[in-house]
Amino acid sequence: MGISSSGSGVGGLLFSFGIQAMIDSLSLAWSFRITAIICGVMNLLAVAFIRNRNAEIKPPQLGFDTKLLRRYNVFLLLAWGFLSMLGYITLLYSLPDFSGSIGLSKTQAAAISAYLNLGTAIGRPAIGFVSDKLGRIEVAGVLTCFCGVTCFAIWIPAKDYAVAIVFAILSGAVVGVFWMVSP
Repeated sequence: MGISSSGSGVGGLLFSFGIQAMIDSLSLAWSFRITAIICGVMNLLAVAFIRNRNAEIKPPQLGFDTKLLRRYNVFLLLAWGFLSMLGYITLLYSLPDFSGSIGLSKTQAAAISAYLNLGTAIGRPAIGFVSDKLGRIEVAGVLTCFCGVTCFAIWIPAKDYAVAIVFAILSGAVVGVFWMVSP
């Protein structure tokens, strides 16, 4: 799971540099169009190759069982997932703007976003490996707490490029913990 989901970090790394280069050389509108075409083609390819395995393995559980929503542990997992993903998305989309707010150039802000994705590409396989050894819940708790602490200890006081890079790589390495440890 960690190895396969690290591909999103690699893709984000490439897109961070590629989109900024397209904005600089073409325009924002054409950059959006090109990005939409690339994403659309990739999604169509994925849909073309997906296969339904339920007919062969005949799983006993339903695709969406509403009775599970009454279980306390399922509610806690969903709440943690919601808050974890809210923090991840906020970080992913706020970090380049934050970089601009502390005086970094657009190229440096794109690089900060790329470093976050690099951290994701490196961190997700490592999280998967560690959670296999130490337990998913334990790893999720420690890394979620660690990411929150780094936001307060590194991100808020960050004023220069080097500190922003350190924060982007560290937080990028752990923000995807939800994808690695959720069942």
